[in-house]
Amino acid sequence: MSQKPDLYEVLGVERTAGEADIKKAFMRITMTCHPDSAPYKKLNDAQKAEADVKFAYGKEAQTVLLDPLKRAAYDKFGHAGLESMANGQTPQQSWSDAMGPVRKRTRTNEEVFDFFDRAAERNGTAPKAETKTGDGPEMSEEDMRRAAAEARRRNRGQNQPDIGSSAYVTPKPEPKQEPKPAPKPDVKPTPAAQKPVEKPAAKPTTIFEDVAEKVSEAAGRLRGAASDDVTLPAEVLEKFRDNLQDFIGEVDNAIRQSRRSGPKGGYNR
Repeated sequence: MSQKPDLYEVLGVERTAGEADIKKAFMRITMTCHPDSAPYKKLNDAQKAEADVKFAYGKEAQTVLLDPLKRAAYDKFGHAGLESMANGQTPQQSWSDAMGPVRKRTRTNEEVFDFFDRAAERNGTAPKAETKTGDGPEMSEEDMRRAAAEARRRNRGQNQPDIGSSAYVTPKPEPKQEPKPAPKPDVKPTPAAQKPVEKPAAKPTTIFEDVAEKVSEAAGRLRGAASDDVTLPAEVLEKFRDNLQDFIGEVDNAIRQSRRSGPKGGYNR
């Protein structure tokens, strides 16, 4: 065979097979492919050569799969891992396996400031540190860093002092302006909203005249029904009579009141 077969396929077991399953599988190969077994002696030369190869791979498979280190190397790298172990070398790994997980490095604020300061110096935009001549103290490193930070802000159009500097002043909040009330719309009164014109009350005499006409009309209908021999409901006529009597009584009272309060020599007879 030009290429070595898979050791699990040689034994005919799963990749998760245990020690007992591996030994049983190799025992089956030994019973048919070992030179001292009865089935082997009955084979011809070509079959014996094939059985020898199968027995050799079965023996190698049992040796490798029963060794935890060799089995782990074979499961990960195949036959190349076994050859590397035989030569005393570490099996070759892929670049990602060798490097492992990539870890991102977080830079501190100090490192970030140093990076921009060096970039400003290379570009020629870094502010020159003002030093005092004579015996006076020079500008401290912290003052130089603040000056560089302010220069960077000026370059970006932000003329605000550094928070860490003593020149920083907390801006006062602007006073809240109360919203002005919206002007009320000029609503003109509609004609319907105007006060209705009160009509003068009807004179009492007009009401009595209307009632007198209705009573006269009702009397005419009663005479017409009597002449035509039409019988009207008694309860209706009785109710009409009662109301008419009440009305006559109130009219008599009004007449007496009018005579007492009327002018002398007028209605009092």
